Amino acid sequence: MGWRHRRGEDEFTRANSAVRYLLVEASGLLSSECTKQAEELLRVGEPDLALEFMAWDLAPHADELPEHLVRFIKEEVGDAGPMPPAFEA
Repeated sequence: MGWRHRRGEDEFTRANSAVRYLLVEASGLLSSECTKQAEELLRVGEPDLALEFMAWDLAPHADELPEHLVRFIKEEVGDAGPMPPAFEA
């Protein structure tokens, strides 16, 4: 399956929650454009794309993120799409 496959309802709900969690926890590091785009992607039912977009936006700040957020991004985005190199190590 491609990375844009439709998740089951439980996974879809989890992805939505993951995006909202990341919007709050990384709010000081996310660009305003990324925040707007992630909210729009949630609105149209594409939380996987929102997670991927947010991970790429946060990649330059990977060293500034608490370890629990780095783990969270690796776990959630790893299921959603391509992982930014900053989070692959």
